[in-house]
Amino acid sequence: MSTKIIHTRTKIFFPNPHVYRVEFSLENTSDSDVEAEYRKMTRATYRQIKGTWGHSMLQSELIKMTYEDSEHNRLNPSLAALAAIFSDNTKHVKRGYFCFSDELDVLQFKLTNGVPIIKLEMWPSNILYTIHEVTSD
Repeated sequence: MSTKIIHTRTKIFFPNPHVYRVEFSLENTSDSDVEAEYRKMTRATYRQIKGTWGHSMLQSELIKMTYEDSEHNRLNPSLAALAAIFSDNTKHVKRGYFCFSDELDVLQFKLTNGVPIIKLEMWPSNILYTIHEVTSD
């Protein structure tokens, strides 16, 4: 028999976590749409993941884009370098962080969510998680 314990506003406490970042652009969508999509993602994860996992709240972040990330780079790399000099090159995004104790749970998470996720080797230390710990009795 297993028991679920929920730890709120905590750091990752289990060894060797698999941490992933989900990023939503705010260019074509509203804040409320992004937050609804993130809540839907966490609910689906709660229903499907059987091991210990956690998620953060959505964070609003302002990121600086390099010219390789720019839309102009797909058309012409030299145009992108020139555009990087004269443009703002910042982008508002909402980011959420998920952590998992088991690699099979990561695979399940990747397969069930339609948004791109990025594996992180290092993650921000100020992020607090809601962790769903599963213990066996």
